[in-house]
Amino acid sequence: MAAKIQKTGIWSSNPGTVRGAQTCLEGDPKGKKMLYLNGNNVIIRDIEDPTQVTIFNDHARATTSARWAPSGYYVASADERGMLKIWDPNNIGEAKVKEYQPISGPIMDMAWTEDSKRLVVVGEGRENGGAALIVDTGTSCGTISTLGRTSTCDVRQKRPYRAVIGADSYVVKLFEGPPFKYKSQYQEHNNFVQKVRYAPNGEMFVSGGSDGKLFLRGGDQGELLKDLGETREKGKAHIGSIYGISWSDDSKKILTSSADKTAKIWDVETGQAVTEFTFGTDLEHQQLGCLWQGDFLLSLSLSGNINYLDPNDPSKPCRIVQGHQKRIVSIAVNEDRSKVFAGSYDGVTTWWDSKTGLAKTVEGRKKPTLITQIDYKEGKLSTVGMDDTMRLIDDQTLEYMDDSCGLDSQPQSVCRGSGGLTVVGGIQKVTIVRGSNKASVLEVTYNGTAVDIHPNQSEVAIGDEMGNIHVYTLAGDTLTEKTSFKAHCEAITRCRYSPGGEYLAVASASKAVEVYHHHCDYAQDLDRKNYKHNAKITDLAWSPDGKHYATTALDGSVYVWGLEKPNPIQAMKVHGRAATNCVVWLDNASFVTGGDDACLRTASVTF
Repeated sequence: MAAKIQKTGIWSSNPGTVRGAQTCLEGDPKGKKMLYLNGNNVIIRDIEDPTQVTIFNDHARATTSARWAPSGYYVASADERGMLKIWDPNNIGEAKVKEYQPISGPIMDMAWTEDSKRLVVVGEGRENGGAALIVDTGTSCGTISTLGRTSTCDVRQKRPYRAVIGADSYVVKLFEGPPFKYKSQYQEHNNFVQKVRYAPNGEMFVSGGSDGKLFLRGGDQGELLKDLGETREKGKAHIGSIYGISWSDDSKKILTSSADKTAKIWDVETGQAVTEFTFGTDLEHQQLGCLWQGDFLLSLSLSGNINYLDPNDPSKPCRIVQGHQKRIVSIAVNEDRSKVFAGSYDGVTTWWDSKTGLAKTVEGRKKPTLITQIDYKEGKLSTVGMDDTMRLIDDQTLEYMDDSCGLDSQPQSVCRGSGGLTVVGGIQKVTIVRGSNKASVLEVTYNGTAVDIHPNQSEVAIGDEMGNIHVYTLAGDTLTEKTSFKAHCEAITRCRYSPGGEYLAVASASKAVEVYHHHCDYAQDLDRKNYKHNAKITDLAWSPDGKHYATTALDGSVYVWGLEKPNPIQAMKVHGRAATNCVVWLDNASFVTGGDDACLRTASVTF
């Protein structure tokens, strides 16, 4: 059997969110799956089992909206350039993708007609912010006239068709068709209109805005039926902006989510809120989207958490799906490889169950701001970030410890050893930390871009920005230079001792990786310069048995190397269009990678 790398799973990112803007969270017609966006990706997950993940990554720019066709056979998605793509969610990567550009700017929302043949889109075009088109050909089927930013739209799911849009000009407009043409407009809102949604039966639609108001209107003529929440505090449905609206299947109730950090269920007949869900008091608890799919009620937090709601216990979510929103820069694994820790550049650290692929966010009072690198040893995780601080995470509590260590220079690399030892490579300084206390600082003439501790803890190898490796003997908390050598012609990005300590593998920005013999005064092993990556190498990790090592690169590739052969086993575009930033092994035949798509990907290798 030929040696190969096989992709085996996706540990998904969570929705990307922006404060002050509604976030896409949609469902499929069968009520089984949810759809959301992160970066260039459209992510589809099973609601009952969110570990079942499918990703569409064909967009070249950041995605802005997506919607499932009523037939269930197509999804329409759009990006910040205004590119609209129609694709088959059941056959991603194989079926043909249709592409149109109906407006000249970002498409913020879209809606299908009930026959899945027409599409209405709105956004921020230079000449017009809306369009109606026939899906098969891309030709126009009416005029959606709107100026300025238009954030939301929907289409009545029965004939005669009606399209409704909501704009930042505080206006709600109604169109009839096809071909769609202007019918009437309404301006009860006194701030941006963030969301409009028709009831499944088409008899009504509701609009919510940044004014906290929620208006219910007739589905055919748009006449005002109710001002939901007019009897509540300040005469508003929510005291913050309304960003999410979703109807129950029977069109009798509405779920809303708001920046006031609550979600509410409204009874359409009485116009009253019958249930109010609370999430917390912090900024990250603002709710930017919601979805009602059958028995499942979901609300989306600014932090990216997907909250599963239980009307019988509205005081807290009955389940929270967590993950990363920004690119993952470093990952580590505990001793028995049951937990994978991941850090993203926005300061979020998560731990993942390697068996289930589900994540929990590491909490604690002293969280970092921007993470540079993480490393694990003996029940503790050391993290360093752009705030010039090293912090510790306890493996048992899975929280940041209260103690932290301030560093004298910006850290660029970290390695954790036994006995509470952490070595931090920084700008012209190498810092030895014991526990959370600074033990010693070594002044150097280079920047420590990579660092690793020998398994017997007798030596420390540090790579610099000029391609040199500096080897130090470690006695207590004192480093003494032993030797240095030129390993590459460009900056060292990662250096790693093999588990047994016999070899030191060194990767660099020059796209090459080399292996050196520790017991032979770091003599070079096989020459691998003819088998480079096609882009800068970002990480390197040895398999537990020390027979192979994996490298990742900015071009999204993963190479697995053996000690006996210079040529690697290659896998390209592991993270789609995104770079692959880091890798750890789960066992001798499988590994996990983290990338710019904020996802972790699992793969197996056959030698």
